[in-house]
This record gives sequence, structure tokens and C-alpha cells, in this order.
Amino acid sequence: MLRESGSRLPVEVWSKDEADESAEWCAELVKEGMVCRRLADYLDPEQLRHPYQWKVFTMMFASFEEMLFLDADSIPVRNPDGVFDAAVYRDNGVLLWRDYWKHSGSPWLPYLIGINSTKKSDELVKEESIESGQMYWNKKTHWKSLLLAAYYNFYGPEFWYTVFNNGWAGWGDKDTFAMACKATGEGYFQIPHALVTGFVSNSSHGIAMIQADPTVASEHAPMFFHANIIKWGIKEFMCTENCRQPDDGRVGRQYRIDDDSDIKDQLSQHRRVYSVSSLFERGIDPEPLMWKVLERVACRSSRGDAHLCKNTREHAEKTFGYRFLDECVDECGKRQRDCVRGPWYAPSRAKPKPETWTKDTEYEDSF
Repeated sequence: MLRESGSRLPVEVWSKDEADESAEWCAELVKEGMVCRRLADYLDPEQLRHPYQWKVFTMMFASFEEMLFLDADSIPVRNPDGVFDAAVYRDNGVLLWRDYWKHSGSPWLPYLIGINSTKKSDELVKEESIESGQMYWNKKTHWKSLLLAAYYNFYGPEFWYTVFNNGWAGWGDKDTFAMACKATGEGYFQIPHALVTGFVSNSSHGIAMIQADPTVASEHAPMFFHANIIKWGIKEFMCTENCRQPDDGRVGRQYRIDDDSDIKDQLSQHRRVYSVSSLFERGIDPEPLMWKVLERVACRSSRGDAHLCKNTREHAEKTFGYRFLDECVDECGKRQRDCVRGPWYAPSRAKPKPETWTKDTEYEDSF
């Protein structure tokens, strides 16, 4: 999805260790200008008993001086490359996004992180907490705060995570970055726009956080679609019916049917999963592109198989009007663009479709 947004940034995809990594998948990522990295090459990950602790160390060991850190479930809906040249980033060095809640840390928090000013302590209580699914970070200007954040995370589960939010919702790494910047005096810029919730279509179930473009001060212009509730991927988006049970004796990926999934009806009835009017109003619709990427994973990567490919293509065809050309199925690994026609190649059957949507000629011409 990063490449679908138009981004040309070099990318490092981090995993815990070799067992957590797929050699075939990593080889495929090289074609996209991406490389796999392992945390275990730099430290013993067994010392980090919670995945929340991994993030800051991947940032430290990454080869980039300036970076956009993205959780695997945070999807850019517009090209994020230009932010590195924007004044809001150049002037601040670190960009962080708001979460739903205000700070709920211990009364001792200001003292523990070295904030001795009563005014700053009062300001901290009134601030919103941070959501760390996406962060811009300049390690040259903010190396002290990154090191301190590593300290907070190394001892996070035993102490700091609870100090930062008293064990309430959001317990984990997310507030360690802002607190480290405050403690070192290096500062950061918190995007002022409140996040917007994305919902499952025709329901009241929240499914994602939509975070704003930091370069647009006047209004909430969507930039990141953080699917924090239901992750987008093979397991969640393709295993809705006729999935292989672990005990059925067949070879291949084995997933259980999740009858309690909030999106099971949408998938089984070939309807849209997301309802995000704030995106539609700006002519942004990430879901067809997400299914294009999922089809590639299911049909033309080491992580897919024939069963998942069939289900994925069926949904993409019936919901978004994709067309998959049979005459080149055997060559899809080599000729992807010849095999897939975008949803606007033929009249779209997407449901619902914004009345103000205009034909995306640039998207269609890319095929």
C-alpha cells in the first residue's frame, strides 16, 4: 500500500528473528525497493517480553537518519514522502499523532521524567495521549529522546507503561516517545487535528483511525488509515467461508472461520468493508487498492495459495469490478499489470460509491 500511494521511499521491514521472517516473502519485497531486517541481529529479543518493546529498537537500529515509522496496519492514503520537505517537519524533527484519550498517567509522572515546572505539569494533564502507529523522526536532531524512549520501553512492562497511563486503555509504548521528547527538552510537533474513526460499512463498529496530513493546518486532510481494530491481511480479509480447518488433512495455510468477526457479513455478501465518508469527500478510496494488494499476496506471492486466491478474486470482482484475465493467469508472476484491470477499467460495482467521485484516469492508466 505504501507503493500504491506513490511513495518511493526506501523501506526496511522489521521482524523479531529468523523464525518470524519468511525468506520467500523477503525476496519478493526486494523488487519493491524494500529489505527485511531482524531485531535479533542486534539484541536478544527474549529480553523484550512484549511486542510493544520492539518498536523503538527497530527505529534505533534502522539505517535511516530520518524516517517515517509505520505499524504494519497503518496505511498511507496519500503519498507521505513530501512531509520530509515540509516546514512542520524541518522545524520540529518529530511529528506525532493524537490518540482518543487525554493523558491518564500517574500523579508522579512529571517528577519521574524530570518536569519540575508546575505550568508544564498542568499542561501535560490537559494534553491528548499519543498514538504511535505512524511517526516521523529525525535521529540526528532527536537522538537523545530516542535513546530515552528505548530506556522507557526496555523497562516498560515492569514500570514505565503503567506510570504513563495508570494501566488504562492504550497501555504500551505509545506515550514513551512524547515523554522522552519532553524529558530531554528536544520537543516535538503534535498534529492538532483530532483523529477520525473509520467504521465498518452499515454498522456502528469502529475499524480504523484516520490520521491527518501534518502539512495541512486548516483542516483534517486524511493521510494515514490505521486499521487498529481489524487488521487488513489474508487472515482477516479472506477467511470468511470454506476456510481450511486445522484438522481437515489438507496441505496449505490453515485458518479458522471467525463467525464473530465484525466484517464477516460484508465479505460473504461481497459488500464494502469500510465506510469512511471523510475519505470519499476528498476523492480518496483506499479499499479497492487494498484488495489489489491482497490479490497479489493471495495469488502471486509465497504467502498465498489457490484457495485464498479464488476467494480474493471473487470478492474483488463482485465488489469493485476488478477483472482478471484468464489468458495470462500462468504468467501473472511476471506480468502483473497485464493480468489485473483496475476497478475503473469497467463500470464499477462498488457499493456504496460516492456521488461526487470522478473517474481516476491516472489510476486506470497505470495498468
